[in-house]
Amino acid sequence: MSASQLDRQEDSVPALAVEALTLAHRRAIAAGRTVVRVEGGKLVRVGPLGIVVLQTLPPRDKVTIRTKRAQA
Repeated sequence: MSASQLDRQEDSVPALAVEALTLAHRRAIAAGRTVVRVEGGKLVRVGPLGIVVLQTLPPRDKVTIRTKRAQA
């Protein structure tokens, strides 16, 4: 396998992960199971009885990128 083929496969990993998560979510809802997710800054439980707000989440904090530097 060439480096370019490997790069293309690696680039598709995030999209495959999103697709798998979406499918798992749909299957859980279809099976009547409860799913907890974030919607509009609130933690909600989605289940057969509808949507229940569990908690209002604090505002998100932006995290700066840290770089690790080698010790000399």
